[in-house]
Amino acid sequence: MSSNDLENLAITSLLAGMVGAIFVLFGMQSDGISFVGMLAGACAVAAGVRVLRGEASNKKLAVTGTVMGTIAVCFWILAKIFSAALFLLRLL
Repeated sequence: MSSNDLENLAITSLLAGMVGAIFVLFGMQSDGISFVGMLAGACAVAAGVRVLRGEASNKKLAVTGTVMGTIAVCFWILAKIFSAALFLLRLL
């Protein structure tokens, strides 16, 4: 993969991480929107890790995208665990 492709992938990682975090944090009322945010976050992490393993010159974008994607995925998982816990508490 060429250096230009890695630069484009780093920008993609950043944008996907930001979209993922925004969709997960502000789309908690809708399962579809938060799920799309989680998918975007997972794509951001995958793209960021691929850039970080390559010879890209601007790895800061990839790190930021990877972190934002990780935040999106973690918040989505925590929201689902919290939702399941509230459901189980209602059963008691």
